[in-house]
Formats: sequence, C-alpha cells, structure tokens
Amino acid sequence: IFRGLIIPLFFIAIPMGLIIQQPDLGTGMILLFLFMSMLYLTNVKLRYIVILTLLVILPMPFVWHLLKDYQKDRLLVFLNPNIDPLGAGYTVIQSKIAIGSGGFFGRGWLSGTQSQLRFLPEAHTDFIFSIAGEELGFLTTFLILVAFIVLFISMLRLAKQVEDPFGKSLIFATAFSITYYALINAAVCVGLGPVTGLPMPFISKSGSQLLINLALIGICLNIVKQSQHKLQKQAEYLHEL
Repeated sequence: IFRGLIIPLFFIAIPMGLIIQQPDLGTGMILLFLFMSMLYLTNVKLRYIVILTLLVILPMPFVWHLLKDYQKDRLLVFLNPNIDPLGAGYTVIQSKIAIGSGGFFGRGWLSGTQSQLRFLPEAHTDFIFSIAGEELGFLTTFLILVAFIVLFISMLRLAKQVEDPFGKSLIFATAFSITYYALINAAVCVGLGPVTGLPMPFISKSGSQLLINLALIGICLNIVKQSQHKLQKQAEYLHEL
C-alpha cells in the first residue's frame, strides 16, 4: 500500500495542490480523476481506491468556505443557472442558447449570433463546443464526441500491444487525459457540469495545450512502434532457431 498508493499520491498531490492554489480547481480535479483511473488500471485493490475516494468526497462540505467567491458562484449557478442570469449564470444560459439555436445542421460557418455578436464570452476556448453546435449543428457536435471516443478506444487497444509497464501506463494516461478534457468541456457547454474553464483538446484555441497533446500522441505512437519492433525482432530470432 505504501509503494503502490501512498508514494504515487504524494507525487500527484504536489502539482495538484499548486494548481488548485493558482486557483485552478478544474485542472486539479482532472489530475485527481486521472490518478484514480491509473490506480484502477494498475491493479490497485479496489477497496483502497474506494477509501481514497471517500477521503476526498467526505471533507468537501467542510471546505466550502475555502473556495473563492467565483468558484462558489459557479457551483450555485450549476444547480440553478437562473439564480443570477446577468452575472455568474450568464455564460451558461448563452451557451445553451447557442447550442439550441443551431438545430441539426447549424446556422452556417461564421453565421452564429453568439460568437459573431460576442454574446457568449470566451467562445474561442471554454465554449468552443457551443459555437460548433450553433454554426455547424448537432450533427457536427455529435461527430466531435464520436471522434474523441474513437481516439480513446484506439489508444486503449494500442496500449494492450505494449509489454513495457511504463509505456502502457503512459498511453492509458494520455487517453484518459484527452477524453476527460473533451467530455468535461462538452458537459459544461450543455449545462451538465459547473463552468471550469477547461479547453477542448485539439479544437479550442490553446497553443500550449495543443503542443503538449500532440507531443503526447507522438510519444505514445513511438512507444507502440518500439514495442512492435521488439516483437518483430523476437519473432525473427525464434524463426531462425
């Protein structure tokens, strides 16, 4: 339990604590979800994961006063967006309007009123999914989510071909990280989650995140290539024998 749970928890707690202190609660929670996922995938006993989850969930009501005012507003608005329609709830309401007005095929490229008239703040990053729904319609947003699911499943299947434990874990972590960001961004845009400010991978305007995600994908493909090369060498050696 010390080597498989306590030490990894210590190493993830340092960057997670610093990120939350910025404050960036959304990214900190992503790291926690990713850590939990990796514990499960690396065969940590389920009871330890359950205990750790309870240790995270149970103190939450007591840390309410530690949250920033805007973080409290976001949580309250998530429960009832109409509680402050011209303040904290404004972005969520405008996001729903954007997605709902797009219909099945959308209003057309650069024809959305929410983005062109700037009714929806941060449309190029936090709410890019809403703009896609307004201008390109439900069909496009559905295909975007399907593309992320296909990428996720493909990376999991590639990870199974890798024998190296570290390489396998890195591919799993990359797959879950990209998928978590995409699903949370989409959930925020349709009102199924509190506003977090997390961009959608490969779509939102985010140079640093795009660079890191592309680098991670490249590293994962290299791991798979090296693993396949190793298996090919072993097959050739056995064939010569």
